Amino acid sequence: MKRNRNIRAALLMSAAAVFAAPAVAQDAVPVVQVPPPPVAATLPAPAQSSAPSDRSATPVNPEAAAAAEAEAAERAAERRATRRAAPTRRAVAATAARTVAPAATAPRAPAPAAPAPAPAAEPVVPAPVAAPATAAVAERTTRTETQESGAPVWPLALIAALIVAAGAFFFLRARRARQDENVWAEAEPAYADADHAEPAYVEPAPVHRDAVEPSPVAVAPLGAAAVAGVVAGETSIEHADAQDVAALTAGTGASDRPWLEFAMRPVRAGTSADEALVEIELTVGNAGGVAAQDVRVSTFMLAAGNDAEMERLLIEPRTDAGDHLTIAAGEGARVDATLVMNRTGMDGEFRPVIVADARYRLPDGSEGRTSASFLVGGATDAGGPAPIDLDRNLMRDDVEAALYRAPERV
Repeated sequence: MKRNRNIRAALLMSAAAVFAAPAVAQDAVPVVQVPPPPVAATLPAPAQSSAPSDRSATPVNPEAAAAAEAEAAERAAERRATRRAAPTRRAVAATAARTVAPAATAPRAPAPAAPAPAPAAEPVVPAPVAAPATAAVAERTTRTETQESGAPVWPLALIAALIVAAGAFFFLRARRARQDENVWAEAEPAYADADHAEPAYVEPAPVHRDAVEPSPVAVAPLGAAAVAGVVAGETSIEHADAQDVAALTAGTGASDRPWLEFAMRPVRAGTSADEALVEIELTVGNAGGVAAQDVRVSTFMLAAGNDAEMERLLIEPRTDAGDHLTIAAGEGARVDATLVMNRTGMDGEFRPVIVADARYRLPDGSEGRTSASFLVGGATDAGGPAPIDLDRNLMRDDVEAALYRAPERV
């Protein structure tokens, strides 16, 4: 059981080391290799001989020679072991080792001139041995740190990037799946009342309809559009001129009913920027033998040539009539009016027609009516009134009127 726990702990530590290796490799401080200083062995100064000789005067100590040979053999064994253990050593470390080795092996040379064997055996043997050991330890440490810091980091970074990309892919895929579920979520069923049932759909039967011929459309006569703009301006009732009334009542009229006659005098006529205007004085006289009660006089204007529209306006009851009057037999009254019409649809010239309509009550209670129409225009020597020029926006005083249609009585 304890062995399993140790194995698990080792696996966890290995996994942590794998993920932490890129960060450690990035944060590690590069190691600067410094070659160890050369060790210089201090040798005794050689003694000067007094006279040359064929043989050396200094005796060789056998123990010192044996110690030097043992040291050389030990260093050679260490170098061979070091080459087998680390075949991939760098050239810089090998050069440093070679530099240290000759300096350390310098004591192997025997002193050429030693005065006595004791000083030759005095050099400390462990000091030369310690230098190669220190150099070897420093060399191993430098090589280990160099190998650890020089390991490539990009495989670990690539693995980490692949892990992050895979995590992002699965996250986005799960998010899209949730969105699709929200879009395609089925709506909750609506529960209808048990007592209420929707009627079944029935295919409508085709309906055959007979073709209906369009009825003819009545076309308004030319100039009817201008009639809609007819407006009665200012209207007032004044006392009529005696001479005008006498001229109207001089004829023979009916003795048992009112008999109204019209006489019109145009005052001014012309145009403005938007309208055509005519000012008139209309005299109404009673030539009958009975007074006319509840008299209502109305006037309107339209362009010449609209006889059908004129008849329609005369049939319909007028709402723009003036005050109710009573005109006794042989008497009369005067109506002053300004008639206005819109110029829309009129070009060049204008020939206004003034229509006068009087409605009153007969002795039997029924309604009587008298109407007449007059053409107004510029005064001429002969040939009737001249048309009014629309290109000149001015009011003319030299105007005259002529009977356009004979009076009608009902």
